[in-house]
Amino acid sequence: MRTAIIILACITIMALGATQASGDENPTRETASAYGRIIDAFAADCLFKTDLRYSKSRHIRNDVAISCLKNGYWQHHREELIQAMTEAGVEAKGYQVRHFLNNRFFAHARARNLNLNAVDPLAALPENPPDEFEKMNSKR
Repeated sequence: MRTAIIILACITIMALGATQASGDENPTRETASAYGRIIDAFAADCLFKTDLRYSKSRHIRNDVAISCLKNGYWQHHREELIQAMTEAGVEAKGYQVRHFLNNRFFAHARARNLNLNAVDPLAALPENPPDEFEKMNSKR
């Protein structure tokens, strides 16, 4: 009886190990998908800020412009950023992805000697916002 229990326990442990190993076959696809969803959520946040583009505060207008520049950078370099996050082992958590994306954006801006304090807020905004933005904005 003891032998049967020990054999059953060993088979159960081996089966659980095989199940975990087969579950790890494609984590990068799931992680990349999660990164894409997080980037889309951040892009939507940036588009919501465009309501403030005509604010009387220069600082708010500048923040709106930088948000639009970030959104453009993230969308244009989306695949590269997802691959870099995968290689760097960034967890698919919002705060970690935002930190990585912001670091990449500002490194890009520094490399190009962009003066983000002198950004023309209205020049950075899209002329025709996407239809989704108009729909979301009209629901508010």
